[in-house]
Formats: sequence, structure tokens, C-alpha cells
Amino acid sequence: MTQRSSDGSNRSPHDEGSLARRERRLAVLSRASQAIRCAHATAENAERARASADAVRMTSLENQALREAERDALRALEADVRWFANLLRTEGTPPEVAVRRLKSAVEPVVFSMREHDAGDVEWRRAVAGDVVRWFVEAYYAA
Repeated sequence: MTQRSSDGSNRSPHDEGSLARRERRLAVLSRASQAIRCAHATAENAERARASADAVRMTSLENQALREAERDALRALEADVRWFANLLRTEGTPPEVAVRRLKSAVEPVVFSMREHDAGDVEWRRAVAGDVVRWFVEAYYAA
């Protein structure tokens, strides 16, 4: 004879334990699935973070290369300006004429681009000022 449970069903006490065990197993499986989904999301986030870090690193390297190229170009410009000053002095060109020739050669190039912003204009003025300073220093350095 089957024993009736307190709620009137034909389940045995063993069945109730089995039901509770199955509910616990279901909960464990559900939590395990959630943990896997979280691990996957974490891996995706880590991959995105690595990609972002790589992009930042590449941008940093590109910026460093541009800074070095700008510094090298500025040094080359200074050498060319000093050479030009020595050439004009050697030819006997008066200083005021020499400076006018320098400015007429450099200013159209330095200020020719129209797509610059206010910060760029200041930088261009600084370059033009450096060019004149280097020229005068070299011209009178004899």
C-alpha cells in the first residue's frame, strides 16, 4: 500500500526528497549557466579592453614618431636658415635686405595653409620668429 502525503497526493516521503534534490540540481545548473554567461561576457570585455589598449599604444607610438619627425624637421630648418644667413653674409648682402629675402621666402610657406586653427597660427608665428632669430644669430655670428 502506498502511503499518502500530508497534501493528499500519492507521493512517498522519498519522492519529496527527490523533488527537493531535483530543484536544487536545477538551481545549480541554472547558476552554472549564469556563471558561464558571465565568464563569456568578461572575456568579451577583456578582449575589448585589450583592443582599446592596443589602439592607445599605437596612437602613442604614432604621436611619438610625429614628435620626433617634427623635431628633426625643425633642426633641418634651423640648419638651412643658418646656411642661408651665412651665404647672404658671404655675398655681402646688407642685413636688412637679407632679412627681407628670408621673410619673403619663408612667410608664404609658413602662413599659406588656410585650414589651421588659432593654436596652429600661434605655432606658425613661433616658427617664423625662430627662423628670423636663427637667421640673425647666424648672420652676425662671424
